Amino acid sequence: MKSQQASNFQLLNTTSLFICFYFLFSIVNIVNAQLTITRNQLSISNGESVTLNSNHLASMLNGQPSPSQVIYRVTQITNGQFRLLTNTNNKNIYTPITQFTQGNLNAGIVSFLHANNQQFPSYTLTAQDPVTGLISPDSTATITFSAFHTGNKTIGAPRPIFEADINPQTFRVTLRITVFKKVFTTTTNPEVNFNIGLSRKEQCTSSDFIRDFQLISSTNWYNIYELQTSLNQFLTNPNVQQVTNGPVIDIVTNMYATYMITQVTTWPGTNQQEVNCYQVVYSQRYVLSLALAITNVNFNVTGVPAAVLKPVKIFVNDFNKLELRVIVMIAGNPTINTWTVTGPYVFTVTDVIADNRNNATISSYLLALQSNVINGIVNFFGDYNLIATTNTNTQIIIPYRLQYLTTGGPIQQQLIFNTTALTFADPAFTIPKSQFTSSDTVNVRVDAPLSPTLDFKDLSPFNVVLCCFLTFTTAIPQNVDCRNYLNNNGNGNGNNGADFTTAIFVNGTPITTNGLNTNEIPTPSEQNYGFQFNLPFTIRDNEDRTCFLTIESSFLPVDNSTSTTTKKRRRTTVAVTKQVGSVTQKVISLVANGKLGDNKNNNGTNNNNNNNNGGAKRSEAMMNMNLGKVEWTVLLMVLSIVMSFVF
Repeated sequence: MKSQQASNFQLLNTTSLFICFYFLFSIVNIVNAQLTITRNQLSISNGESVTLNSNHLASMLNGQPSPSQVIYRVTQITNGQFRLLTNTNNKNIYTPITQFTQGNLNAGIVSFLHANNQQFPSYTLTAQDPVTGLISPDSTATITFSAFHTGNKTIGAPRPIFEADINPQTFRVTLRITVFKKVFTTTTNPEVNFNIGLSRKEQCTSSDFIRDFQLISSTNWYNIYELQTSLNQFLTNPNVQQVTNGPVIDIVTNMYATYMITQVTTWPGTNQQEVNCYQVVYSQRYVLSLALAITNVNFNVTGVPAAVLKPVKIFVNDFNKLELRVIVMIAGNPTINTWTVTGPYVFTVTDVIADNRNNATISSYLLALQSNVINGIVNFFGDYNLIATTNTNTQIIIPYRLQYLTTGGPIQQQLIFNTTALTFADPAFTIPKSQFTSSDTVNVRVDAPLSPTLDFKDLSPFNVVLCCFLTFTTAIPQNVDCRNYLNNNGNGNGNNGADFTTAIFVNGTPITTNGLNTNEIPTPSEQNYGFQFNLPFTIRDNEDRTCFLTIESSFLPVDNSTSTTTKKRRRTTVAVTKQVGSVTQKVISLVANGKLGDNKNNNGTNNNNNNNNGGAKRSEAMMNMNLGKVEWTVLLMVLSIVMSFVF
C-alpha cells in the first residue's frame, strides 16, 4: 500500500514537473516571439499599377514566413494608393485600401497604383498578428521610380520642372530646370539625353548638350541644372530681352529643356532594325519685371509588323498647339486617302509628305499632327490611334501612347523699389527747403536706396505731376494723387477741386512750356536722380497755395554716345504706355512774396513713400505756413473780443 502511494506520488511529481516545464517553455517562446517585415520594396513608373507579391513584401513570425492572418497596415503614404481587387459579375473592381492580409498578398489581389503626377512615391507599413497580438516595427519601402510612362507604345517624356527666382537683396538671378531619366533601360531602350539652355538648338544626339546651365544635382531618376548669375550679367546674355513698358522694365527669356530619346525600330515585314533619335521639346517663359520614355517603339498591327510609327519631334508650336512630327512606315504600297487620329484629345493631321525611300515594298510618310489651341495646363497622356484609310476603305490602325504635360503660363516676378523725395533751395541739394515763392526754382531729389544699379539704365523721372490747392479757401483732400487731377491736355486747372494741375515730366520727357523750364540735375549716386523746375506762369499770382508732386520713377535706357563724367547721361526716349513703377508724393508750400519764413529742417518731415499719407502731408503743409503782419493783427483782435466776453 505504501509502495502504491509512493508510486502515485512520484507520478504526480513527474506530471507537475512536466507541466511546469511546458508553461515555462511557452513563456520563453512568448518572450522571444517576433514579427518583422523582412522585405519591402517596389519598382514602379509614373502612373503604373504593380501587383504585389513576395518579391515586393514579406514578413517573418517567430522565424517562419507569416501566416495568412497577418495584417499589413499602411501608416504613411504619398503619391499613390494600395488597392484590393475583387470580381463582381465577372467585372474587376479595384477598391482603395489602407490595410490588407498576408492571404490577400498570396492571392495576388493587392496592387499599388502610382498617382501619375511625376512625383516620387513613398509608403510605410507595419505588420500585426491578430492571434499573438505582435506588432512589427515600421518598415519604409525602398522604391525605384521613373517619371517616364512604361510600355513599348509610349512616346513623349515627362514635363520638366522649371523654376526661377531673383534675390531682392543681392539681385542674383537663379534659373533651375529638373529633367527626368528613364531609369528602367535596356540595350534597345537606352537612357535619354538632355538639351538644356536659354535658346532652342535643333539637334538630337546620344550625349547631353548643356548650355548656360550647370549640373548641380543628379540622382538615379532626375538631374537638376541651374543658372545663377548677377542681374547685370544676366542682361548681357543675348537670349535675354529687355522690354520697356512705361516705368516697368520686363526682362524676358525662355528656358528650353529637350529630351533626346534614342529608339530601335524594326521595319515592317522585315527583321531589319534601325536606331533613330527623336526630340521632345519643353519650354518655359520667364518674365522678371523691374518696377521700380522611352522604350523600343514598335507599333504592331499583327504578329508580323505591318505598320510602324517613329516619332521625330514633339513640341508646342508657334500657334500654341501640341505638334507631333512622326514617320509612318507601312508594308506594301497602299494608296492612303485619309489620315485621322482618335484618343483622349483631338489631333488633326495637318501635313503629309510621302517618301518611298526607294523601297518598293515599304511606303514611308512624314506626318504632322496638331492638337487644338492649348489653354492652360493640359495633360495629353493617353492611348491614341493613328488611322490610315486606303482607297479600298481598309483601315490601318497604328496605336500609340502619348506622354506630354504642357507647362502653364510664364513664371513672373516683380520687384518694386520704394522711393522718397526731398526739395531743396539749390541744385547741389545741400539746403533743404519746402516753402517757395513764385520766383523760386524748385530742386527735387528722388532717392531709391534699395533699387538695383543696372548697366545702360538710369534711375529717372517718368511721369511727374504738380497740383495745387488754395491754402485758405479750398478744403485739401486727405490722399492727394495729382494724376487724378490731370486731364488729357497735360493740365487740370480747377479740375475736381484742384486750383491748378500740370505735368512736369511726361513719359520721361521734361516739360519746358508755360515757364516750367524743367530739366534734370546730375547726381553722384546710381540710386537717386534730380530735377528742377520753375513755377508755371499761371500760379505766379502771389496767392498762398499748398502744392503736391506725384512722381513716377523708372529705369530708362542710356544713350552712351552722349555719356559724360557725371552719372546722368542723355537718355533715349521710347514710346511706352503709362504704368506705375514706384510713386512718390511730395508736399510743398507756395507763399506770397515777402512772407517766406524760416525754412530750416522743413524736409525732415517731408519725406514720403508709397504709403501716401495725405493727412500727414496736409498737416505738414499747414504747419509750414507763416502768417504775415495783417493776419496776426486780425487774429489778436478776435482773441481780445473773445476774452472780454469770457471775463
